[in-house]
Amino acid sequence: MMAGRIEVQDVFRKYGSEYLAVHGLPPHIQKAVRAINNCRTSVLGGHKDSCNECDYTKISYNSCRNRHCPKCQALAKERWLMARQEELLPVPYFHVVYTLPSELDEIVLQNQVLMYNLLFKASQETIRELASDKKYLGARIGLTSILHTWGQNLTFHPHVHYDKLGIMTREAKLSANTGNSAHFPLHNVSVQVSLTNLSNLCHLSNLSISYHFLESMMGSH
Repeated sequence: MMAGRIEVQDVFRKYGSEYLAVHGLPPHIQKAVRAINNCRTSVLGGHKDSCNECDYTKISYNSCRNRHCPKCQALAKERWLMARQEELLPVPYFHVVYTLPSELDEIVLQNQVLMYNLLFKASQETIRELASDKKYLGARIGLTSILHTWGQNLTFHPHVHYDKLGIMTREAKLSANTGNSAHFPLHNVSVQVSLTNLSNLCHLSNLSISYHFLESMMGSH
């Protein structure tokens, strides 16, 4: 660690044990905390590099490789960002976020793979359905999406971010969206379409979440 630079590992080492003793965190979070605590320390073992000429020896400790560890994932993150940047086209993009009401958190936590897939499918279908409607765009659009499971306050908050391309195909022709908005009804209509798509997908996945239940959850926000 560089002098004066505080890392997540330092915070966990100083306050982690006390915090865990007071707050009951789920096992998977405790596992991540332990991994980050032990990352690149003797706890995980290591290897020794020695110079045959001057007998200089350097010990390097193993990384935890936990996907939440900022040390282990820093290089992977930069590579991912560079790969996504190479995919960008020289056109405008529009940012759209789809989230789930917090009342569904327990269901999501108990069915993470299923619910995340449903969130992706329902939100994609919503955007494409609205985009194809001639009242709005009447076109096929391109999307880049990424799942976030935490909010800015580090609480559980599953949501999907979309970057919508500012170009589209309309009647087999390429056209550009030169406006300053996504041209979507961001509230009433989009919420109704989202709830319908999510409810239908839940039914197909044998998950008993009704449209009216989802509507009541959204209505409380």
